[in-house]
Amino acid sequence: SKIFYLHNLNAFSTNKRATIIGQIVQQIKTWLLENNVGGIVLEDLKFQQSHDTDKYSNRNFHQFTYKKMLNSLIRMSLRNGFSVKTVNPAYTSVIGKLKYSKNFGISVHEAAAFAIARRGLELQEQLPKEIILLLKNQITTKLRILVASMEESKKNTQKVYKKWLQTIQTWKEYHNWKLWSILHKTVYMSNQQFVFKI
Repeated sequence: SKIFYLHNLNAFSTNKRATIIGQIVQQIKTWLLENNVGGIVLEDLKFQQSHDTDKYSNRNFHQFTYKKMLNSLIRMSLRNGFSVKTVNPAYTSVIGKLKYSKNFGISVHEAAAFAIARRGLELQEQLPKEIILLLKNQITTKLRILVASMEESKKNTQKVYKKWLQTIQTWKEYHNWKLWSILHKTVYMSNQQFVFKI
């Protein structure tokens, strides 16, 4: 694999950004050809702001610039005979962080890209045993303590937590995205350890 870095493009003029994007796309094309890669998987822009899609991208790339980058990749791919597939990137950030970043020793952004590529190949993201135990034990215990100690003014939050508990208890009845959503809202990784957000 190879990482193509796009540093903060908002620091440059419109023309300079276009030049940089063109250069990066050319580098990607060269790498694809040299490695006999037949296609690329991109996140579908319709879903970019939904679920847990990468906040780093949302913060640091102006929407227009990000869209221009993806459109340039698509045009290059179609001109050169590469197949292009777009996927809903929902929960790929949390899947990457909790499932692949630690195991493969890669950054959270690489891990999210890996999850997007797997989705493009229509591979299912099964929950690792470690994650299932985390949901059933630590997260369940934490939610129960919070529910029991909440004041009346927090009734709406209490209902949400109770719903999460019910989902965890009957997790096999739900699409995995439900559980990845709970994980996204309750924990994060710090120094390869799970830390509670709630």
